[in-house]
Amino acid sequence: MELTGPVEFVRPFGRSGSARRLRFHADDPSAAVAALTRGRAAAPPGPGQDG
Repeated sequence: MELTGPVEFVRPFGRSGSARRLRFHADDPSAAVAALTRGRAAAPPGPGQDG
């Protein structure tokens, strides 16, 4: 999944990082796509995006 902007995070040994994309696996891909689609429809536009 590609994010609208970088997300800061802390790695397990304390180093900080920044991510723009997330990779994950789903047992039920259809349910994951449906949840992401619902979340995207409900979210306000991100920075630099038109409503």
